[in-house]
Amino acid sequence: YACHLLASLYAYIDTILLGLLSSDESVGYYSFGYRLVRTSAMLLPILGVVFIPRVAFNYFSKEKKEMSKQLGYSMHLTFLMGLPISFCLFVLAPEIVDVFSGGSFDRTIEVIRLLSPVAFLVALSHVTGSQILLPTHKEIVYLKALGCGMVLNLILNLALIPNYHEKGSA
Repeated sequence: YACHLLASLYAYIDTILLGLLSSDESVGYYSFGYRLVRTSAMLLPILGVVFIPRVAFNYFSKEKKEMSKQLGYSMHLTFLMGLPISFCLFVLAPEIVDVFSGGSFDRTIEVIRLLSPVAFLVALSHVTGSQILLPTHKEIVYLKALGCGMVLNLILNLALIPNYHEKGSA
């Protein structure tokens, strides 16, 4: 439960800090770009859910070779789809913004480009956290990694948002 709670808080802390340290306009630009990137980032963890029961079953039945094979499939899927999604978000940011907002959110283009690696990183985090650490009872390692990431995120947001607004939050 603590891992899920921390991950959920992690996902919203940047928007909260942006709202406190910048303008409502910056929050709008950031939120629009973040939601577009986050939506595409969630495609891979949804596909990866298929592998979780097999990995957990193989761990508990001591089938280490089969578990490694399933994790390999999951990692290949993550790289096969995550990197192109991140690349497309970076390259096609102007077109994406134009399609969804009609050009009125041009400042969101830079936000999407800065956040484009998130699609791949979320998928990679899901594989390591949900498919490796949680099924093998290493929740504390996952919790510590989330905690370190959140502290780093908090420090960077506090340092960058006052000067760079939505780009600093991204």
